[in-house]
Amino acid sequence: RRAITPIIPTTQLFDIPESYSKTLDKNEFLITDKMITRRQRILLFSTSEQLKMLFAAETVFMDGTFSTCPSMFDQVYTIHAIKYDQSFPCVFGLLSNRQKSTYHFMFRGLKALAVQMEMNFSPKLIMSDFEPGLLAAVALEFITATHLSCYFHFTQAIYRAIQRVGLSTAYNNDDDIKKYSFHSRFNRRVQINHPNIWSFIKLLQGEENRVHHMYVQFMAGLGTRLKQAKTVAIQRRMDKLGERYYDGTINAMEYLDGLSFVVAKRKK
Repeated sequence: RRAITPIIPTTQLFDIPESYSKTLDKNEFLITDKMITRRQRILLFSTSEQLKMLFAAETVFMDGTFSTCPSMFDQVYTIHAIKYDQSFPCVFGLLSNRQKSTYHFMFRGLKALAVQMEMNFSPKLIMSDFEPGLLAAVALEFITATHLSCYFHFTQAIYRAIQRVGLSTAYNNDDDIKKYSFHSRFNRRVQINHPNIWSFIKLLQGEENRVHHMYVQFMAGLGTRLKQAKTVAIQRRMDKLGERYYDGTINAMEYLDGLSFVVAKRKK
């Protein structure tokens, strides 16, 4: 018999049926469902397999997106583990805002789950965007980790900063970025802006299933994707600029100028 879709909520005050709190394989999927304040709810979805992968990873990648987020939340936030030179989405979150306290709550919750699993959530390298609230929370919660911004977010930030002077960046033309950006692919799957919560969770369940099968394939020896030499070279140059900026060797404007030269494509 065809399943009946629950009533679509318009606020954060709603119950989640059991079928939406589990994976397609009927395993636990909704790992956190908390009201941080009366109007700020946080939902985190993951499996024990994904959490083990995340907590064992030395390098993690964090990213948020907004257009595919159900309207009663502010953003979809994902945390990825880098394994086999591949990014595996491990945690899918629905967050109410971009404040330091919200990221702090999320990280503390994941650390508590790691302890329950007799593991630690203490990556050595964290890659993310430039979100101020996130930067502050990462600095507080992961004191020993190195925090860098990745090539994709560098190009996004530089594009926003220099587009008014007519420069064209790798963000417009680099197929490697477009093809392998998780949120770019996920957004294409969603197809509409701000889907209802039940459609969104169904998409997450499908994504978890895809990640599981991808992980099994890599465990079985499937070859990893080779990065383009151009992409690797650009990433190294940007990492070096980042090191100089954080060491105080160059100031913010010099940092921005340097990045614009690295990612801008010459007009033919």
